[in-house]
Amino acid sequence: MPIETGTEVFAEFTLTGENFDPDEVTRRLGLEPTKSWKAGDPRVPGATIRHKVAGWRLRTPREKSSDVGLHVAALAERLKPLIPRINAVQQALQLEAELSCVVYIKDQSPAVYFERAVLDVVEALKAEIDIDIYVLPTSE
Repeated sequence: MPIETGTEVFAEFTLTGENFDPDEVTRRLGLEPTKSWKAGDPRVPGATIRHKVAGWRLRTPREKSSDVGLHVAALAERLKPLIPRINAVQQALQLEAELSCVVYIKDQSPAVYFERAVLDVVEALKAEIDIDIYVLPTSE
């Protein structure tokens, strides 16, 4: 989805592991993921590249915004009450957790920061943080 101007962002929380059933994570958490897949599933429909591990992902909508912190905070707030259940699923199914921020920049600089409350949630989830920044060509 090309953007005309400005910055677009989204944040996502992903659980991954060797061979687990993402539907089991959905049942245990009582929360529908934005996307889930099994090891061996195509990365995109019709693709020959396949997922090496299974995954369960919850994502904020991609929006025009220059404030990454707001997306991350909204996602952390949604995950906070589920921390005990997420931790139990992580331990039972040997899953790794990651909080990702994705930023598409065009003609505007984003604000990338993490509030203390967000870092507390990340720590409680034993999650890694990943930040992907894509600088798009400007129209001149």
